[in-house]
Amino acid sequence: MEYKSYLEKLHSKNATPEDFLRETVKYATGKDFSNKSRIIAGEANEVYDIELKDESHVIARISRKDKRNFEQERWAINESAKAGVPVPEILEIKHAVYENQPLHICIQRKMRGDTLERGKIDMRALPKGVLRKIIAQAGELLSKIHSVKTNGFDDLNAKGEGSVKSFREFILWREKQEKELFDLAKTANLESSVVKDFFSILQKIKRIIPEIAPVLNHNDYAPKHFMIEGDKITGVLDWGEVCGHSPINDLAKWDYWYGDGLPLEWLKVGYADKSLFDENFDAMLHWISLNNGLEVMWWYLEMEYPDAVESARKRFCKDLSYFKEHSI
Repeated sequence: MEYKSYLEKLHSKNATPEDFLRETVKYATGKDFSNKSRIIAGEANEVYDIELKDESHVIARISRKDKRNFEQERWAINESAKAGVPVPEILEIKHAVYENQPLHICIQRKMRGDTLERGKIDMRALPKGVLRKIIAQAGELLSKIHSVKTNGFDDLNAKGEGSVKSFREFILWREKQEKELFDLAKTANLESSVVKDFFSILQKIKRIIPEIAPVLNHNDYAPKHFMIEGDKITGVLDWGEVCGHSPINDLAKWDYWYGDGLPLEWLKVGYADKSLFDENFDAMLHWISLNNGLEVMWWYLEMEYPDAVESARKRFCKDLSYFKEHSI
């Protein structure tokens, strides 16, 4: 199944009723809307570009999670704005129950430009020099995001608090998942020896885990979330996955999803704090990538998307091979 078909199938399951959406938009803006178009670009939220009667636009994002959603985004967006990151303006967040189902709606003012990926811009057709310039800007903005401190690691709440207090505890959490990982291996076509190798590497990683303070991670920092005008980034979108983590996490996720076409080195050019790229950087990047890869496999198994599971399995083995070729 192609990814586009997968997204369309995923989003076909949900459609917010017109009257409820119209009521929420009017509450947030004081205006009725004349038109709406659905944006199918991500996997988490139902999203609409809404044209108001005065021809201005807002973006409506709808979540059906059991827990209250978007409050963590408001905190992260506000703090990132203080750090100099261009972010969307949140007009309203509303939590409701509609037909016995939780609905969380975030109304944002639409930002200038278009997304670098999955919009009207053909990212791959841009001159290499322009693309490198944009990605260097992204690196600069990422370092500003990472200047924001969080109170704890892992998923954040509305106050920027995570549930795990130390980086060491956060990293070693996998030690409690041995059974789950061997079960995952059976369903994801991973050899059991690969899981054994993973835990063997974890014992070595213990020796280089730094004592660090958690910082804000966008946690889905990607071209699809950059608004672009010309060669300038005008906004960073979609803060729904924010977490407290090492700054290396955002860089590892970039390398995982985009490293082949948009090298991590391009992002690092703009990143302000070059001291992050020390002698242990590559090992921590590949370790975090391994852990993120496990979550990707779990997610796509749950979504019944076998092609993505297979891609994640191959990438997991690739990250694992780093540790066979490099001593820690």
